[in-house]
Amino acid sequence: MEILRQSLLPDRDAKIVEADEVSPIPRVEVLADAASGWQQPHQAADALAGRVREQQDTFDTEQQHVLTTLLESTFIEHLKLRLDYTTHTFARINDQLGRHPTRQGHVVRVQCEADPADPDASAVVTALTRGYQELSADRQDMVRSFLARKIDEAHSDASAEGVVDWKERLSAALDYRHWLKISLQYRPGAGSKWTPFDAAKHAAKSGGEKVVLLSQPLFAAAVAAYDAAGPQAPRWVWLDEAMTGVDAEIKASFMGLTVDFELDVMLTAHDEWCTYLTVPAVAVYDLHRHEALAGVDVQPYLWCGGEWSELAVDQLGASASEPEAPTGGLFDELEDE
Repeated sequence: MEILRQSLLPDRDAKIVEADEVSPIPRVEVLADAASGWQQPHQAADALAGRVREQQDTFDTEQQHVLTTLLESTFIEHLKLRLDYTTHTFARINDQLGRHPTRQGHVVRVQCEADPADPDASAVVTALTRGYQELSADRQDMVRSFLARKIDEAHSDASAEGVVDWKERLSAALDYRHWLKISLQYRPGAGSKWTPFDAAKHAAKSGGEKVVLLSQPLFAAAVAAYDAAGPQAPRWVWLDEAMTGVDAEIKASFMGLTVDFELDVMLTAHDEWCTYLTVPAVAVYDLHRHEALAGVDVQPYLWCGGEWSELAVDQLGASASEPEAPTGGLFDELEDE
């Protein structure tokens, strides 16, 4: 009985009813459906079986509707538009990277291609570089069969795990980003060939070079995103302890990249002032806290045109003199009226 109850709880339950005038021997009753109340085991089993069939019919009907909708040319054309947008986005990122090499002439670029580890997805991504209506009948069938398999997989996974709402699984199964492989390529100088910037190449670089080379795609992606948003979009990048353990020359190069990309950077660091010739202007707020006192003291500085200056706090808008307090109280004028 305990095993049965554990299988039924929390939505259903079972119990033993002691002998009474209706039944001269003890009996088992099962609560399979609140509307039907407590039933004998065979009745509860029939009720549960009927409920399963009802849910399965509803599930199959919904799946068929989704299948029909997703295999229409409208959805497939929408999928092609998303892939085209991805391709154009990476093209804009690489355009920014090409125009902003490091000060040593090194360049990286982002390679976005169909994932060769998934031949079916790769074939679909390649096919959708053209319009769906432009594909041959065989290629159209290949795309539709691929999407149908993804829908079936989402359905099977949801059923195996007892998931009622399977649309989240379907959304993940049809996420085209999983069909792509993104990698970095590296070119040391204008006359060199592009090579994969893999773990081995990354490990061979010094710490400073890694910071600069891996920051380039970040900055280029930020520029592409801000440019797509509009000419008046802010161009902020927030960095936390981004240059810890890097020598001054590399730090200057790193900060110079942010200037080249026309980005506004907010940087937090306990020992970084960014007073490099590659930086035309930076506002610094130095925070101090005394253990015995509440609050934090802030001292502002300005680096501009190669000159470093400490700013007086009252220049930031604080009044040097306290305003005069009213002499007659807050409600003095109202009382006079």
